[in-house]
Amino acid sequence: MGKKAGMTVMAGLFAAALFLGGCGQSETSGKKAAATGTAVAAYQMEDQKEKEFWSRVEQELSHPYTSIEGPKGQEYEVKGSTDLWTYYIKETEDQEEEQLCRIPATGGKHLPFDEEEVLSQKSMFFDLYATDAYVIFTAGEGSGDSQCYKLDLFSMKRTTLGGSREFSDAELAVSDNGTPVLFHDRLFVVTDRDVYELDPETGQMQKIYDRTDKDLTIRLRVCQESLYLTSDRQSIYRYDGNGQRAACVLDQDTIRERLDGLKLWKEDAACTSYLVDDIFSHEDRLYLAVTANWERQGRRGKKEECTTEGILLSACVSDIKNIKHENILFDCLTVREEGNELSGEAVDTDIDVNDVSVEDIVRKVYRPSRISGIVDGKVVLDGVEVRPPYVSSILYSVCRAFDPVTGRVTDNPAIEIVASGSQTGYKK
Repeated sequence: MGKKAGMTVMAGLFAAALFLGGCGQSETSGKKAAATGTAVAAYQMEDQKEKEFWSRVEQELSHPYTSIEGPKGQEYEVKGSTDLWTYYIKETEDQEEEQLCRIPATGGKHLPFDEEEVLSQKSMFFDLYATDAYVIFTAGEGSGDSQCYKLDLFSMKRTTLGGSREFSDAELAVSDNGTPVLFHDRLFVVTDRDVYELDPETGQMQKIYDRTDKDLTIRLRVCQESLYLTSDRQSIYRYDGNGQRAACVLDQDTIRERLDGLKLWKEDAACTSYLVDDIFSHEDRLYLAVTANWERQGRRGKKEECTTEGILLSACVSDIKNIKHENILFDCLTVREEGNELSGEAVDTDIDVNDVSVEDIVRKVYRPSRISGIVDGKVVLDGVEVRPPYVSSILYSVCRAFDPVTGRVTDNPAIEIVASGSQTGYKK
C-alpha cells in the first residue's frame, strides 16, 4: 500500500471515529441533560424544603406581636389578639402612666381607632393572655411591684389574683416568642418567692415550686406530657400537672458530673461551676443550653480559668439522667481566658456599620452567638443584628441551623452572616 493510499485509509478511519464519537457524544449529552434535569428538580425540591423550614422557624421562634401605628404616627405595643380584638399599650397624654386598650380586629390595613376602648390604666403593663371572655395580665404600680389581674370583658370587673402580699412582683411565665406558657389549659405565675399554676377560668392559683434563687427569669418548657423548669439554673424540675409539687429530675451533681466528663478544655481541667442558660424540647428529648466554668493547673502551678458557652446537652425524658452531649456547635462557641476575652458578638473591624443602610439591618447579622430553639430536630442559632451606631440595644435574628443527626449546617437564605473574630471554645 502506497503512502497516499495509507493516508486515505487513515483519514477514513479518523472520520469514522469522529462519526462514531459524535454519535456517542450526542447520546451521552442526552443522558447528561436528563441527569441535569433530575438534579435541578432535586435541587428545587430541596430549596423548597429549606424555605418551608425557615418559614416554620420564623413562625415558632419569632415574636408574634410587634406594634401598630396609631393616630398621628404613634407606635403602640401589641400585647395580644383574638379573632375579635387586638390588645395594645399606649401612654397617657402626660406620659406618666400606661393604658391597656383594644380595638376590633379587622384584618385589614385600616385600624378602627375610633372604636378604641381603654380597659385599664397602670404605671406599666407587662404580659397578657387574651380570650373573648376575659384577659389576664400583669401590671406594675408606682412602687414598682407588679401583680396579676383578671378582667371580665362582659362586666368589666377587674379582680386581683392571689390578693395577698405573697403574690406581689408577679409575672406570667412566657415562651421564647413572648406568648404565655400554656400547659393542660393552665397558665403559670412567677413571683420572687414561688411558681404557681393558674386556672384562667376560675382565677385560682396553686403553688408548684418554692424558689430559693434571686434570678429574675425562670425557664419553662413543655415536653411530652410534662412541664420542665429551672429557676436556680442548676437543677431541672418536672411538673406533671397533677396538683403535686414539681419534682427534681436532674440535680446539680448529675449535671456537673456529665460536664466534668466531657473534658472540653483540657484533660486535667475540672468544671467549677455552670449555669443552664435555657431549656428546649423536641419530641421526647429535652435540651439544655449550658455555660460552664473550667479550671486547670497552668504553668508554675498557677491556676488557669476559662468559660465555655453553648454546650448543648440532651436526654430522652423517659431516661433523663442518661445525658448526651450534642457535639455540633464547635464554630459557634466562645472562649474566655483571664486577660483574653473573646466574644461571639465581636464586631469585625473591617466593617463600617455607618455604611449599613436601614434596609440591610435585618438582613445582616454577625456570626451566630446563642441557641434560639429546636425546630424539626434542628438546633437554630441567633446572630447579633448589624445595626446603626445610634441604636444601642442588641437584637438577634435566626440565621443558622445544625442537624445533630447528619451534622449538616444550613443558613437562613434571608440573612447574610458577617464574619467576626470569635473562636471555638472546645480544645481537643
